[in-house]
This record gives sequence, structure tokens and C-alpha cells, in this order.
Amino acid sequence: MEVRNRIIRKTVLWIIPIGVVLLIYACHHVEKEKVLFPPVYVAKHTLMTLSPDFTMEADSTALYKQYLRLRTGKEFPMIGVLRVNGKSYRFIGGDSLRIAPIASIYSGEGWSGKYSYLYPGVGWEKQGYDDSQWQDGTGAFGVKNIYYPVHTLWGANNIYVRRHITIDDKEALEGRKMYVRYICDGQIDLYCNGEHIPHIDNQSMQLECRQLSGMIVNHLQSGDNVIAAFGHSKGGGFALLDFGLYVENKTYCELDTATLKQVDVQVTQTHYVFQCGSVELQLDFISPGLLDEPDMRGCPVGLITYHVVPQEGECPDVEILFDVDMEWSFDRFSVDMKAEGKEYSYEGGHAVFSQKLGGEQMDFGALLIGYEEERTMQYEGDNIYTCWSKGGEKTIKDMMRLVGDQCWTLKDKCDETDNLLKENAFRNGYKKLAQILPVYRNFMANHRLVMNADNKFYCFGDTLGNIREACECFPALLLWGRVDLMKGLLNSVFETCENGDWVKKYPPYDIGTYPISGRQSSVEDHSIEVAADMLMMTLAIVELENDFDYAEKHWGLLQQWAAYLEACIQNEPTFPSELLNGNDERVKRVLGWKAYQKLIQWRQNNG
Repeated sequence: MEVRNRIIRKTVLWIIPIGVVLLIYACHHVEKEKVLFPPVYVAKHTLMTLSPDFTMEADSTALYKQYLRLRTGKEFPMIGVLRVNGKSYRFIGGDSLRIAPIASIYSGEGWSGKYSYLYPGVGWEKQGYDDSQWQDGTGAFGVKNIYYPVHTLWGANNIYVRRHITIDDKEALEGRKMYVRYICDGQIDLYCNGEHIPHIDNQSMQLECRQLSGMIVNHLQSGDNVIAAFGHSKGGGFALLDFGLYVENKTYCELDTATLKQVDVQVTQTHYVFQCGSVELQLDFISPGLLDEPDMRGCPVGLITYHVVPQEGECPDVEILFDVDMEWSFDRFSVDMKAEGKEYSYEGGHAVFSQKLGGEQMDFGALLIGYEEERTMQYEGDNIYTCWSKGGEKTIKDMMRLVGDQCWTLKDKCDETDNLLKENAFRNGYKKLAQILPVYRNFMANHRLVMNADNKFYCFGDTLGNIREACECFPALLLWGRVDLMKGLLNSVFETCENGDWVKKYPPYDIGTYPISGRQSSVEDHSIEVAADMLMMTLAIVELENDFDYAEKHWGLLQQWAAYLEACIQNEPTFPSELLNGNDERVKRVLGWKAYQKLIQWRQNNG
């Protein structure tokens, strides 16, 4: 890719108090490299890999049909809009999640409510119930030693709260969606004018938002309405309950949508091309952490690059805008932002930035999104750190600056990597790239790349050292030649057995649950499967590296596991006549034993 001007003009939007950071970079015109391979179409796939706790997924190639989602299933309410000569086109996000409070939560002065610790009797949640004998309180309710502005002490296991809300003109709300926003530490049941708001289950102390059904909205009225809540505390010194009523703000939902012209899913990035009036918008979602680069290994910073191309001979007035609802996504109600040279704002819980493009302005730019997990990984009794943090020395801001300063170089490297890996795939006969391309991204989305104090590298999923999951990942890692990741999956298993933490004749199915290792989470050993898988995966590493060194380091364990399989084979010398499949334990025994025989040949050939 030719970059005509490498001088980057920075515009920075910091979201400081949380793990998510947004950063804007822009540069002059960049020539796009010609695509060497036909586009690969994948509707549902991992769109941007940052961290297992924050990975964006796309359920549709038409990004404007719905919001991006995180791996957890939660929506990521980001809106993308391109304005061309005053006309706006939405290219990211569904109908607008901008909502306006009728009765707000998280108020500095709080809100008036009625509450009771004892069960008030049947009908307590209904709009006409007489709560005059209840205690007066000010929301939110909870304990005072948490970050949230609690005004009334919640001093029992259960609490019943009624909040009277006045709607001045119900007819003015016609055609708009209604929401209840809430946060609760423990169980919560919510009612609106006596109607239960279903399927509310919040166990994570995060702000949630639930759209009210048409039936519930119909029961709202001009004048007095009641939102009632029952909360049950989990104990442990924590208790929190807050809720409010909101109405849809149609800021973006009535905009025209961009026309999708092309989508192309690569290994490290996804390319979109939209038509917005007379302007073509090229939008790329890039995950530098997918590169095999020492400084980028597992980097939790992603890039959304954008490039506008007007029709020949035209010079339209173009502006790009991104809007992220920080309250909805990250439970934050105020942020610190810094910027240089571009428009930005934070209002009503939304972080918004815009940039003029084309003409005498720059026609190319990038939005950086970063995420930093707060939890510390415990392994073998010690804290270990993500590879990108360099033993805890680097922060997410450091990585944002690094990626920002190198964003166009990193994009070049992603282009080169994608072309190389796709060429390798075609050369090896993989014609159905749409099936195998997302596998690598899914692997990175589900694993943390960490390093201990001795610079030993590990790949940890939600279940640590899970051999079955590792075996399922190996074909994709083998295709992309990522032997470092393959070893990272097995290192902890070998160490657990070599350190004496596991004394059985076969490997452990797993070694724990993130973020703490040391205790197998599976209740079953699956002994034959895991012994065979470890032998086969070790052979794959040896053959990929064309080097027996990795197997030699663990040869004692490999011999032990092979002997276990051999004993199992001897106990069942013949197979029954029924058909077998690759997951059958009898097949696993043979495959594992054959892998061991090949390892013996490698060892003999290497002296």
C-alpha cells in the first residue's frame, strides 16, 4: 500500500475512567491496495478482536440493520453516520439507542420513592396501591461504600420500592419506544403499573436497559404512573438498586441507510464498501492483535479506518460521525475527553466525534477502540500479565499511542498477512475460505495471551488448559502457521504434570477456570481422549517446526501417556463391527498411539 503522506495529524478522544478508550487518528489520502483474491462473504463472524471480555461480533453484513454485539451477547451501541452535502446516511447501528429520561436514574440529588423491607402483601406493585404507610426514601438504594451514588441505606436481604413517575402528555410519546433502565446487585423483579417486565436477570452489577412491551406501554397514562421493584441482595457487603423510565430519542433512526456494495472477510480485518449518495465509503475493521508481531501479540486495540471517494469531478461537503452510548455499554455517566483539532462532545451519556473529509480536508482517518481487563490472572500461585503489557509496565493508553502512531504501518502489515495467508490457503486447496477464515479470529477472541515472570508464553481460554478445545483449534492454527499459539495452549498442561500438580497416568482435561488455575473444572477426566490429543498435537508442532526439540523437552510425559493408551488398546484388542467416528475413544486410542510411533521415528532420526 502506498501512503503519500506518513505525517499523522492526531485527534484524540480519551475515555479515561473505564477500560474502553476511543482514539481518533487522521491522515492524508491513502491509495487502497488492489484485492488479489475474490471477496469472502461471511455474515456472522468476529468483527474485531480486542479481549475475551470485549470482542465485537457482526450478525449481518449490513451493519446498519442492527448494533454490533459483544461476545457476551450485549449490544455495542455505536452509530456511524456519513453526511454528504447535508444528507445523512447511517452505515453502522440499528435504530437509535439514544434515549431521553422521563425519570432518570443515577441522579446526583436522587429521586423520591417509597420502600419497605417487609413483604407488603398482594398487589403492592400495582399503580393504585396505597403506599402512604411505607417509608420515604431517596434513590438509589444500597450500601454507601461503592462507586454508585447511594442515598438510602438498603439494610436487609429484601427490599420493595415504589417510584411514582409523572408523564405530562402520553400522546406525545406515541410511536416511540419506551425503556426501563436499572441496576441491581442480585435478583430484581420490575413492574410498570402492575405489569411485570419479564426476563430480567442481572447478576453482574452492570447497568441494563429493557424495552417495554406494547402492552406495558399501553398501560402508561398521562399523570401518575408507578415503577415498582423487588430486590434481593446477594449479601457479602454489597447491595444496590436503581431504576428509571426512558423514551426513545429518534436522533438517527429515521436517517437513510447507506447502500452496501461489498464485504470482504480477511484473516485480520473485514472490509466494507458503502455508497452514500455520490460518495463511496470504504470502511475497514482491523485487529492488529491478530498479527504475529512481538509488540502486538494479543493487543486489545482495534482500528476502524475510513476512506471517502467522491465521484470523479465532484467535491462534496462530507463529514463522518461516530456516536457511542457510554452509559448503555459501560455504566459510565461522565468521562474525561481530550482532543486536538476535531469536533467532539459528551452529552447525555453519549461520546460523539465528527471529522470533515474530502476537498482540502483529509479523506482518510481511523477510530481506535481499546479495552483493558481489570482482572489479574493467577497461575501457579503467581500473578501473570498479558503479553502486550510487558509485565505490567505498559498501560492501555501506551498501547493506544503505539497503535495510533503506527496505524498505517500496521494496516500495511495486516494487508500483507491477509494476502499471504489466503494465498497459502488457496495453494493448499482450501476453497471454502468462508468456513475457515473466521476460526482464527474466534480463537483469538476466546483466548488471553499471557506471559509469566520467566517469559513463558501461554494461551488461556475461559477454561484454562482445556485440551479438547485446544485440539479443536489446532487445524486453524496449523493452517496459519501459528506454532507459538499452539505451544501456548499446551505449555500449561505439560507444566501441571511435570510439577507434580497432576499425578495420574494421563493428562488433565483442564487446569482451572479463568482467572485462577490449579483445580480442574471438569468433573470427568476423558482420559483416553486427552492422552491421544496431547500426543497428536505435539506431533503437529514437531512437524510444523520440522524440529523435535519441543517433544524432547516433554518426552517422559509423552512416553507415559502413550503407555496408558497402549494398555487401553491391549484391554480391547479388536474393534466391534459398528461404524466409528473421529471422536470415538477407540479411534482416539489408535490415532494417539500412531502419533506416538511417528514421534519415536522423529526422535530416532534426530539422534
